[in-house]
Amino acid sequence: MRTIVTLFFFGISLSLSAQNHAEEVKDIASLDEAMAYAKQYREVSVTMIDEIKDRFFFEELDTIDPKSNLGKTFSNFGRVSKIVKDTLVDMIEIELIQFDLDKTSESSCEILLSQMRKRLEAGATYWETKEKFGHTSAYFYSGPKILTELHLVSEGLIDVESTEWQYYESGLFRGMIRVKSVLRGIQGYYVLGFNEN
Repeated sequence: MRTIVTLFFFGISLSLSAQNHAEEVKDIASLDEAMAYAKQYREVSVTMIDEIKDRFFFEELDTIDPKSNLGKTFSNFGRVSKIVKDTLVDMIEIELIQFDLDKTSESSCEILLSQMRKRLEAGATYWETKEKFGHTSAYFYSGPKILTELHLVSEGLIDVESTEWQYYESGLFRGMIRVKSVLRGIQGYYVLGFNEN
């Protein structure tokens, strides 16, 4: 009986806290306040949006005066986000082929990477290589990343100035990466997000 009562009150407190996020975040005006608030609730997070990956958000924002967007909230797919800080970020456009040695043996990984490398050196595109080897355990990614969030850069494993395919080893990961471009000074925002009621 005691357990049922405890679970009942726990459920009520969770629903009350979820219902109050919209009210409670109204007074949050800094990134530090947003981070502190997000640490208190599992369903609340602080993330970054940028004008490259999040174009549909930026269509609703004033791109001439970034500071005018601070404090704005928007809803998308059951999640509410509040803009708390503007920033500029450096982005990197990449093509990535990666293996996780927890999911693939090292020998299989090396054989597949060797076959992929030969195809790429013979003129195959990233997309042709993905189509040919998409059935394997390889992870393929093509698109932008925030430069500081790409661990291969922060660990000094790749040269961001090179546009050639580069082989890398990082912990249990093996792969190849090609830098298509580096984009500097991209507009971004830190947003505090929580689930809608």
